[in-house]
Amino acid sequence: MIFQKTDPLDIDAIIREIDPATATYPSAPEGLRIGHIHLRVGDIARAEAFYGGALGLDVMRRRTGATFLSSGGYHHHLAVNVWHSNSAGIRNDKRAGLDWFAMEINDQPTIDGVKKRLEAVGITIDAIPDGFSATDPWGTCIRFTTAP
Repeated sequence: MIFQKTDPLDIDAIIREIDPATATYPSAPEGLRIGHIHLRVGDIARAEAFYGGALGLDVMRRRTGATFLSSGGYHHHLAVNVWHSNSAGIRNDKRAGLDWFAMEINDQPTIDGVKKRLEAVGITIDAIPDGFSATDPWGTCIRFTTAP
């Protein structure tokens, strides 16, 4: 059996690659797409109930303080963890942090199913162009649209 080591991302080294004097962009480039994300949550069981139960993602793996979820059998599209956020409540929107992310869904029946499951557990749904949005228990907005 081969074990692979997971090393932390060296954020300071990445930041040193950017020259603040020449970095003119205020945000990520328009149209940037990210393959998967990791979210800090306050409770793993509650996160699994929201992202697994209400959204319909499949739990692919659990690791101490983390759960990895996906659609279609992929290793993970979304991971949630409590490594630095155990028992956290709603994110303070005055501090840095992820405000929202989008999930593109391949077909209308699937997006309708997600909406119906969210409504069934009392999550507020807001209409947006080409879909709807909902907020997770920690204040992160998810925008649901159909894939182009």
